[in-house]
Amino acid sequence: MDWLATLPIFAAIAVLMLFSAFFSASEAALFYLRDRDLRQLGRGGPRQIAVVTLLQSPERVLSAILFCNLLVNMATFALTSMISLRLEESGQTVTAVAFAVGSLFAIIFFSEMLPKCIAVLTPQSFAVFCATPISIAVRLVSPLLPALNAVNTVTMRLIWPGMQSEPYLALSDLERAVRMSGSDTTLDRNQQRALEHIVALADRRIDEWMRPSGSLPRFSPPLTLEQLRERSWESPYVLISEPDSDEIAKSLWLPGLATNRQKRLDTLADPVVYVPWCTSVATVIERLRKENLQVAAVVNEHGQTIGVLTLDDIFDTIFTTAASREADDTDEPSIRVVESGQWEVSGLTSLRMLGRELGVRLPESRNVTVRGVIQEVLQRIARSGDTCQWGPLDFAVTDAPLRGRMRVLVRIREVEDR
Repeated sequence: MDWLATLPIFAAIAVLMLFSAFFSASEAALFYLRDRDLRQLGRGGPRQIAVVTLLQSPERVLSAILFCNLLVNMATFALTSMISLRLEESGQTVTAVAFAVGSLFAIIFFSEMLPKCIAVLTPQSFAVFCATPISIAVRLVSPLLPALNAVNTVTMRLIWPGMQSEPYLALSDLERAVRMSGSDTTLDRNQQRALEHIVALADRRIDEWMRPSGSLPRFSPPLTLEQLRERSWESPYVLISEPDSDEIAKSLWLPGLATNRQKRLDTLADPVVYVPWCTSVATVIERLRKENLQVAAVVNEHGQTIGVLTLDDIFDTIFTTAASREADDTDEPSIRVVESGQWEVSGLTSLRMLGRELGVRLPESRNVTVRGVIQEVLQRIARSGDTCQWGPLDFAVTDAPLRGRMRVLVRIREVEDR
């Protein structure tokens, strides 16, 4: 076979593979964007806004990308097959088979896998880069989309003609299923704990999982990039206060600033959801999902902000081995068994968690934590060595620093009949 005569074919294959890689990377980048990414892009320049506009019709975008990629791949396979046939006709059967197999793996790796892996590393930047070419592709393919959608609908009805909704599961059913899964060797302890945390979302109050409002950096508007560079922290969020007060008004997700160059960063911030301290975590998640927000500000009965909870906090709590966020900034558990019938707890341990862990019914109280109950009973700030009784429990304060964690020994004085 004359290899020199086939050079134009190899050049065409290389160009087609580049087009296929572009469409694959564009699909990964555009559909990897989350709601908060789109909100940040929507506040940027014309190129960023073009991405948001494009994804307002995701079905059309996906159909256009897949159709164009299919055409490019078919042309690529046709050209590689042409070269394979020429090799076989010239008596190089082994070379023809090796070329066909190698071409297939090269197309899969360089035109599909590698571009998608690269695109998801910086989805916002690549989405901005590909928005204009993909918009042109959508316009070119638009006349064919009704026919493609009709074929898709017919195919769905032929393959899954009798699909029906699953019956509704009650929370008690889910809890029972999680308990029964404990004996299943396919689930390790971490998986079991994650399932328990997910089911417990409906019963856990937000004050058990929130972090103190002062744990996240807070700035007053206007906020500039220079102000952020002067401080360092681990959280991907910063809080923006009201112009004339310290109350939280907005939150800014820092990773979303990669494609924005505005000087006033507070204009890119999202509002926060205000929820009462007694709201369940599941309710907060639902509100955040409906309003496409990331941060909830927790207020007490006086309307004062006492804490914040982010979606990242919720996911961290669900999928880590820590039982809750009451462990402050250390790895110590908030409730630790000292001996039979005696526990050491943190002053910030919630009363709901304490009653649940000890298996006792506690009296009603307007306080939320062990520290609050002790101070109410003593009618003063607790000191080391103080003891008091509350309901079926005896409290003994072992450590009460002015700043830091209060430690309390708890004993069950009497157990209620069950």
